Amino acid sequence: MKLNWRDLNETLPQLSEAQVHDMLEAEKAGPRRMTTLIRLHQRLTALRAQRERDEIVRLAATDKQPG
Repeated sequence: MKLNWRDLNETLPQLSEAQVHDMLEAEKAGPRRMTTLIRLHQRLTALRAQRERDEIVRLAATDKQPG
């Protein structure tokens, strides 16, 4: 998927972590545009952090013991 900067920024919020990862890998294997690589990495790390945070919260919620 080749996008210009505006399309990239409009599309990124709708993509899953796996999709952004695939886009990052494609950019690394292809044009290697620095700003695009950085933007994709920023979005990927934000999605990863949210997923990991959700996992931690779920884990903590299931481990709560009374009293």
